[in-house]
Amino acid sequence: MEGLDIAEGLLKRGWVPNQTTPFDLVAECEDDDTRLQTSLLAYYTDNWPEVRARLELRMSALDVDDEAKATFREALEAHEGGLYRCTSRLLFPEFERVFRGALFDGRAGQIRYHKFVTRLSGDAANLELADFLTTGIQDMVLFKYLTEGVGDTDAKGDHSTGAAPRYEPGLAVGVNATNVEQAKQSPIPTRHAVAHGLVAYSSRQSSLNAIFIADYVFSVVSRALRNKPELDADNCRSRTVSRSDQK
Repeated sequence: MEGLDIAEGLLKRGWVPNQTTPFDLVAECEDDDTRLQTSLLAYYTDNWPEVRARLELRMSALDVDDEAKATFREALEAHEGGLYRCTSRLLFPEFERVFRGALFDGRAGQIRYHKFVTRLSGDAANLELADFLTTGIQDMVLFKYLTEGVGDTDAKGDHSTGAAPRYEPGLAVGVNATNVEQAKQSPIPTRHAVAHGLVAYSSRQSSLNAIFIADYVFSVVSRALRNKPELDADNCRSRTVSRSDQK
């Protein structure tokens, strides 16, 4: 699958694929990492108004609440203003608020982060694989990012100092003394590194990646809200919605 292969290659080279990714341009760069880096940064600078418009259009149609939409818009403003380190620090805590409201009835108290992801990707969310492919087969890469690290000990809060496996960025991946230097080399943000100040994520590339991750996460949560009968997108009140109602 050519689209999936290109998306996987992008992620390995530090770019999160997105609905706005110029895949033709990526293909032209072939294996030249320097050319890819220069070309994508130039593309997102030269075409930012159109890119932002596409991101905002999709966000406006999602079933996440107004607070999530406002936070996303503020992240776009921060990026546009060159406040790149702000983007991850704004968006990643918002994921937890949205997960808590959509998946746990807004319950207060400690919920280990991997449980948010497990609930979203498990049977309780009533999602099929197709629901995670919000823009096409290339979203398999984002699904992997979403679920990466869920079964790891570190993702559950036990910060072992033993030997760590090869670092792969993921929403629930734990970052500790064994892999923090690897995490600093990746421009793809992870929740744990953001929340605990372990990586600054201050580049334009990491800011774009945070926005693209949010675009995906909010899209998947929106589908979970539509598919789960007892949830309401605004305040999680009981409602009845079937898949047939959405057609």
